[in-house]
Amino acid sequence: MGHLHDVKTAHLALQRRLDQGPAAAPPTAAIFDILKLLYTEEEARTAAIMPWAPTSAKHLAARLGEPEELVRTRLEGMADKGLVFDFTSPKTGKVRYVLTPPVVGFFEFTMMRVHPKVDQGEAARILHRVMFEERAFAAGVFEQGDAVLGRAMIHEDVLALQPHAEVLDYQKATWLIEEAGGGGLSPCYCRHKGAHLGHPCEHPEEVCTTLQPAADFSIRHGFARPAAVSELLEVLAMCRERGLVQIADNVQRNPIYICHCCGCHCGQLLAITHHGLKQAVRTSPRIATVDSEACTGCGRCARRCPIGAIALKQRPREAGGSVRMAAMVDESLCLGCGVCHAACTKARALSFPARPERVLTPASTMERIVQRAVEKGAVHSLLLGHEQAGSMAWLHRFLGAVENLPPVHRALVSRQLKSRFVAALSGSAKKAGQSPPV
Repeated sequence: MGHLHDVKTAHLALQRRLDQGPAAAPPTAAIFDILKLLYTEEEARTAAIMPWAPTSAKHLAARLGEPEELVRTRLEGMADKGLVFDFTSPKTGKVRYVLTPPVVGFFEFTMMRVHPKVDQGEAARILHRVMFEERAFAAGVFEQGDAVLGRAMIHEDVLALQPHAEVLDYQKATWLIEEAGGGGLSPCYCRHKGAHLGHPCEHPEEVCTTLQPAADFSIRHGFARPAAVSELLEVLAMCRERGLVQIADNVQRNPIYICHCCGCHCGQLLAITHHGLKQAVRTSPRIATVDSEACTGCGRCARRCPIGAIALKQRPREAGGSVRMAAMVDESLCLGCGVCHAACTKARALSFPARPERVLTPASTMERIVQRAVEKGAVHSLLLGHEQAGSMAWLHRFLGAVENLPPVHRALVSRQLKSRFVAALSGSAKKAGQSPPV
């Protein structure tokens, strides 16, 4: 922890606040380097006191002891850098602000455009260290069980060839785009970062799809350009033809993005292959299966899989027979994305039946955040500072998400909040010189 000696108090407080949130921000050297690059000391001090519920400039100004207009101007500048989300209530017309997590958040926004206020070459080098040289961040973000950030979506042209291929609407990328009514297109964070590091990707860069209503923020602040449904569907089809994996926001309602991911640059896929985090991406409800009798052992499907979930294995050799190979699927790795299917053009030995176990997708972003907090043992952090946010609507969404959790998760929420409450009462009693309540 020797790297902490030159970390300002404000950035240290910010790191701790971010680490309590829906992603992760462990106290590593690279994490502090990126925070120092992106946040001024005043911005870090402001972000460090922001609750995870939407809050106003007025509430933050009161907590900071600063003029409201000064704080509002600062928040607007932070929104331009992707450090906070800003949105206007359609009912009241009031602007509220929410702290942006590292992912999906200010890491991506830093590289989703040519940024005039950030040294993007230095940012790319630091972000590479965060993701690939210090495993703590990747483990903190991608070891999340059901609450993992992204979910794979099977190519729909593959489903058309499968018997009994019914899927729910939210499991189809075309439906998500049409339901959103359009969105935004941005440079891919991962590929833009790779270009700055001297290893550009062979695939197109401007394919990162942000869906409405979240696309409004990206378009207003210059992280994306507007794109109609027709253009987003064209990008989707082009990326499928190139064998890219569709990874969407891991929620059923109002997902905010669809990524078109390659195995060479995508941080989510590389978390699997580089760090061995097999559950970094939630699978689709389907799984690749090989008909060993039909398989010719050509190996095309294995070469096409971006995470190495398919390998060639020698078949049992019959007496006097020649050596023959066949593809085999590692079911613990397979995303069910369907990318391999296009490679099996002659044998048609690949099919995609439903997985034996049901794949659960959180209904909403709030539900996923609550599940993540349960897994981290940090439910209290979601409520920390809520009273300063002044938003009962947020609290209602939180309680609604808790009600929708499986019984085991609901019990953990209750246990964590009770533990925190008892600890707080105990601490107060000790300060007052009394025995803690039983």
